[in-house]
Amino acid sequence: MSRMCCLDWRRFPLAFVVVFFFIAVTACVLMKPAPAPPKIHWQTLVRGRTLAAERHLPGLVDFFYGPGCQRCDRFINEIYTDHAVIARVNARFIPVRISLAAPLSPEEQMLADEMANMGECMLMFLDPGGEVIRRRQGPSICSTEPMGVAEFIAMLDDVERILTER
Repeated sequence: MSRMCCLDWRRFPLAFVVVFFFIAVTACVLMKPAPAPPKIHWQTLVRGRTLAAERHLPGLVDFFYGPGCQRCDRFINEIYTDHAVIARVNARFIPVRISLAAPLSPEEQMLADEMANMGECMLMFLDPGGEVIRRRQGPSICSTEPMGVAEFIAMLDDVERILTER
């Protein structure tokens, strides 16, 4: 008489179903896509001003062309991908991106005019009431120049310091 394997599907069909189900579920769980990397949660100017007022946070406004612009490429590849920058901006600022590659809305144009922005990429900050944040001596905290992560974080520090001194 020949010995039968203990895994003969005719003798234990339920065992095969359970094992198959377990393997299928395990494979689905293990194949779950990796979480998306963290990113800055950009808002429109109108939405950003509303959120800034509701949350009592300053706005970080980036007049931005996008890929192909030297300054924008540096921000995309170095600053806006830095995990410390992402965490800080998302938690303590309302980030607003204004595309210079498209016509500006009336609100965006008014802000650009206030800053005498002639279509250049520019980083600036607004207080929770929507007003441009200025140093005590008068000039606004803004930049049209490329910068590194340390310089960007120093700008964030300046903004927060100015707001706490008010």
